[in-house]
Amino acid sequence: AKVKYINQFIDRHGKVRIQYREPGKKKVTLRGPVGSPEFWEDYLKASTGATIAQPSSRTMSRGTMTWLVHEYYQGSVYKMLAESTKAARRSMLTKFLEKNGDLPFAGVKKKHALKVRDELYQTPSAADELVKTLAQVFKHAVLYDLRDDNPFAGIPRLKPDTKVDGYKAWTEEEIAQYEQRWPVGTRERVAFGLFLHTAQRRGDVMRLGRQHEKDGYLYFKQQKTGAEMAIPIFNELREILDAGPVGDLTYIVTPSGEPYTTAAGFGNWFGRSVKNAGLSGVSAHGIRKAAASRLAEESHTTNEIAAITGHKTLSEVQRYTASANQKTLATKVKTKRDNKG
Repeated sequence: AKVKYINQFIDRHGKVRIQYREPGKKKVTLRGPVGSPEFWEDYLKASTGATIAQPSSRTMSRGTMTWLVHEYYQGSVYKMLAESTKAARRSMLTKFLEKNGDLPFAGVKKKHALKVRDELYQTPSAADELVKTLAQVFKHAVLYDLRDDNPFAGIPRLKPDTKVDGYKAWTEEEIAQYEQRWPVGTRERVAFGLFLHTAQRRGDVMRLGRQHEKDGYLYFKQQKTGAEMAIPIFNELREILDAGPVGDLTYIVTPSGEPYTTAAGFGNWFGRSVKNAGLSGVSAHGIRKAAASRLAEESHTTNEIAAITGHKTLSEVQRYTASANQKTLATKVKTKRDNKG
């Protein structure tokens, strides 16, 4: 049974924390793992208001999922991730450990991995991300001889549901509608042009500025992947940037001419511009998908598209461009048939 008033999580330093949180009382950190003699000693003191000693992550039970995740956080692969990726993984794993932290990781099998995925069937993107993250945790276990196999490797992705995935690619009609509402010479068009003609993520688009320009290219490092990028400034984008308005440090600026300091603030502003264009059900990330689809429809190879988007694997690009590739191939079939006739 779940112990009352207990919250277990991984802090930003990768350490396991257990807190006693009773309404009306001060939060108290307990020693772990949950159920150990040390835990019950601290729990009793916390519930009665007595002073207790501070816990250490060394009191974790070796062999539990919580212990394995803690070991993963100490590995070089995790430490080299972008801070945004680290935060996303910590959030997912903390929630996962609330229910599964005391389970022995040696006993996890493929059927358990499938169950973890299937329990999140209503949010397929979240399910796939959790499976992907746990696959990395167990990959760490295999690399360090803690396990012989990775039960989360090769787990099939759930079919994306566009109603809950939230990242539908913009159609050409939606692109035209936005551009008609926000013509060249507006801040909104500058932002949209950068999304559409660089195919980059929100965090990278909001940081781009004149200092990244050289010899007709934009040179920068992707925030999420750390990839060094060189994106050509296409003629359409050059026209938009030259018309402005743009800032000194970043192309995209607030009404007062200052750079956006947070991705959330920038995202909220851009979301309002989408709404004011009479559009709904589309997002900034969907423009990245539309840009990749456009490249596919122009018959660029997957490798060429990846050179623009910065995707690490070709399979990711193929997911972005599947519908465009189908249309392009179907059009080629039509052309061949028409020419034959």
